Amino acid sequence: MKLAQSMNPTQKKILIVDDEVIILESFQLFFKTMGYQAHTAASAEQALAVLESESFPVILIDLSMPVMDGFQLCREIRTRCMPTRLVAITGQTLQFESPDFCNAGFDACFSKPVNLPLLLDEIEGMIGK
Repeated sequence: MKLAQSMNPTQKKILIVDDEVIILESFQLFFKTMGYQAHTAASAEQALAVLESESFPVILIDLSMPVMDGFQLCREIRTRCMPTRLVAITGQTLQFESPDFCNAGFDACFSKPVNLPLLLDEIEGMIGK
């Protein structure tokens, strides 16, 4: 499986990965309003399929998803050496203290409910906006 490698780091593009439809829709609406191309994936497997043909400067990843969780997705993306920033999103803040979180390779973490303006500031700092 070959993943897209080229990316313009100044692109305002984001991939949101979460199994909760309401989270996907609200994040997508917020980021589109802020001028981003906001793409969504309802599972880690869908995210990997999207990443086959497209790259993103930032990917938001829910940690608690069925089949492949956010930790596994993060490790898979890092294994493939994709040039992207990964932000963990979870409703269970204790996950941030687990060895899985420390070893996965996330660049930042936010707990639900997410303060979207604060998340936007973090993302824009990551991509140099």
